[in-house]
Amino acid sequence: MRAMVVAEGSADHRKTLAAIRSLGRAGIDVTFGSDRPRCPPGRSRYCRRRVELPSAVDDPASFAERLLGVLAEAPYDVLLPLSDHATLAVAARMDALERVVRLPIAPRVALGVAYDKLATLAAAVRTGVDVPRSWSPADPDALTDLAAELEYPCVFKLSRGTGAVGLRIARDRRELLDAARAWTPRSDSLFAGARPVVQEYVPGSVHDACLLFRRGRVRAAMTQRRLVMHPPKAGVGIRVRTTDEPELRERAIALLESLEWHGPAMVEFKRDDRDGRYRLMEINGRFWGTLDLAIQAGVDFPALACRMAVEGDVEPVVDYEVGMEYRWILPHAVLHAAESERPWRSLWAWVRPRRGLRSEIRWTDPAPHLGELSRLVSDRQEWLTSPAAAEGRG
Repeated sequence: MRAMVVAEGSADHRKTLAAIRSLGRAGIDVTFGSDRPRCPPGRSRYCRRRVELPSAVDDPASFAERLLGVLAEAPYDVLLPLSDHATLAVAARMDALERVVRLPIAPRVALGVAYDKLATLAAAVRTGVDVPRSWSPADPDALTDLAAELEYPCVFKLSRGTGAVGLRIARDRRELLDAARAWTPRSDSLFAGARPVVQEYVPGSVHDACLLFRRGRVRAAMTQRRLVMHPPKAGVGIRVRTTDEPELRERAIALLESLEWHGPAMVEFKRDDRDGRYRLMEINGRFWGTLDLAIQAGVDFPALACRMAVEGDVEPVVDYEVGMEYRWILPHAVLHAAESERPWRSLWAWVRPRRGLRSEIRWTDPAPHLGELSRLVSDRQEWLTSPAAAEGRG
């Protein structure tokens, strides 16, 4: 089997590297397509070849057109988009791409719901899934009026986009209005048409349902809890534990069934400290940043997606190692430690060997880690501020 994995070179590399390693270990011939094909995932020993593509962020139409040309030149069995911008660019040319390659991603209508938080909330309400109280003021005057009536803290976010881009936790009226004024509208495929969304702040821990669907039917499922995030309030899960949470799993499955979902997704919830209920945060309509935890725990989502695409279906996988913990060191733990009061002590606490605690470091595949170290030193500010980098916040 031959598979092409595509993502931006500026995106969070965790899921891309995890997918390439997963597929390579499964005996699948892997090609990596990116605007920066020599970024860390492309250096993995499991990556057989690299293809340079236009940026899916800056020019999604050219990205998809070049991708069609590459796929027409050489046969591939499966195409896996790993980032949000790449997924949307692929979905826009889904009809043409599906004539030359199998494509396990959700239909355009379902992706449209996942990438629009207001549409996601509406779908959740119809399905009986709990959501935070939410408002979408029509204009600045409406936001000003709303700000005078809200309880604080509250959350400011964008109706379109991904991860924590544009998200602020406002402690008072001034901070909420400042967050709205700080947002500069963007015209790219992910953020175009974004509107302000204000939600009640839900105190509690973040829990995820990681899923693979085939035409509206679940084929793999795993739940997890984020123990440490970076940034702490609404960021990347950098230390995560697998869990077995039937209620969380059932609510996520019901929501995606209502959308006739196909392919991978992660549904993010917060478990409300006030009443113990799971409240929906968002749907990530692609593979998620903490993907390697699921793979190591026994649910090999990328390999399952490829098999499902080629063979038509797979037997459901719901058994995995519960209680496994995983830490992501490069660059996430390093950035987290650098912002602590005692950076070196914090970094040692992250990197010191501990029995049973997994990480992405593979001494048999060191080149991606060397590349990530180089990137951390040279592009630290870009990594922190890039919209594509924020895609790892799932």
